[in-house]
Amino acid sequence: MKYGGAREILGTYIFFGMRLALPLIALPLFSHILSPGDMGDLLAAQSLGLLGSIFIQYGFHQSAPRELSLTSDLAEHRLIASRVVQCQLVNCATAAIIIGILFAHGSHSSAVVALTMSAIITAIGTGMSSAWFFRGIGRATLGMAFDFAGQAIGLILIALPVYLKFGVGSIAVAYAVGPLISAIIGLMLVVQKTGGLVRIPLRESLSRLRTGTDLFFVRGSSAVLTTGSIWLVSIMASSAQAAYFGIASKLVGAATSLTQPVLFSIMPRVASRASSAPREAVAIAIRFGAMLLLLGLCSAILLQIFAPLVISLLFSQDMAPARYFVVALAWICIPMALRDTIGELVLIPFHADKYVARSVVIAMLTGTLTAVIAIPQIGGWGMIVARYSAEAVAIILLTWWGRNVIRRRQG
Repeated sequence: MKYGGAREILGTYIFFGMRLALPLIALPLFSHILSPGDMGDLLAAQSLGLLGSIFIQYGFHQSAPRELSLTSDLAEHRLIASRVVQCQLVNCATAAIIIGILFAHGSHSSAVVALTMSAIITAIGTGMSSAWFFRGIGRATLGMAFDFAGQAIGLILIALPVYLKFGVGSIAVAYAVGPLISAIIGLMLVVQKTGGLVRIPLRESLSRLRTGTDLFFVRGSSAVLTTGSIWLVSIMASSAQAAYFGIASKLVGAATSLTQPVLFSIMPRVASRASSAPREAVAIAIRFGAMLLLLGLCSAILLQIFAPLVISLLFSQDMAPARYFVVALAWICIPMALRDTIGELVLIPFHADKYVARSVVIAMLTGTLTAVIAIPQIGGWGMIVARYSAEAVAIILLTWWGRNVIRRRQG
């Protein structure tokens, strides 16, 4: 198999960019048909649902592509895919219960039942995405295409409740169904590609979950202050503050996500050389890491220039405060690119997952403590302070452990 070719990266970026564009198109629409409070509730439900999807994925979106990249044997691919899918199905039930409890008790919306349902559907549809499988077999573009299709279907489906002037709950549910449909189709294709999945004993599946704990903590801990940040603002400040911060978080999140196609396409390539040619693997990581940092810098500058203008032109006047949040949060693109370079292009391919997990967990705890103190005092601004503090801690720790791992492998 070949990984990281220019054509594959280009194709991945095209679909990834289109997938990012669709939710951004939905944001101005939501701002004109919903009040700031209702929009904040909708974004909070999405935020908690996406946080739940991280639990469903449980780190397999990093570990499974790495394993798939090391073999071309169809039987091995079938076994890996079967383990991952079965573990994720087990996680779906747990995630649904946790989301139901958290959102039902944290939301003050009159549409709490429908919003809770939308959060659960979002978690399952996004968490069960098959993009990990296609990245592992060198077809990252196809995985991105399925994710794009899910976003497109969701955007189309919201037309009906908007036309019928239904409330925020119906709009949220309709929007969440799109990724679920895409996930089901993607899973059917995985079954076709592997020749059918096999049943794995429950004990082996639970053991598989334990082996993926480090990567789960990596994604889960970082997601608390990124994916879950809007929900945290909604329960510790107000729905309106969640709307303002949520718009900024979505715009900045789209910019920081521009580095993901490089990570998705290059990480299996680095992993395949980490054991046999560690110096070459590090060289690849450094080369593409520099690309990530450049993308982060360009993204921050463009956000500073254009995001306030976009908010003024496309969003309702009620959302004007969001422009100040964007300007303050934009520079987070640079430290996030550096963190991803060290963690996902160096430590994870060298099977140093535990160091990444430790770094991200400590950073998450630092950021969460900052958020708990600051958000009740200064609203969404408190989450911005928390985000920067967490990134600083993560980078310091990852750099320390990354340097030690490289020295051992090259020595």
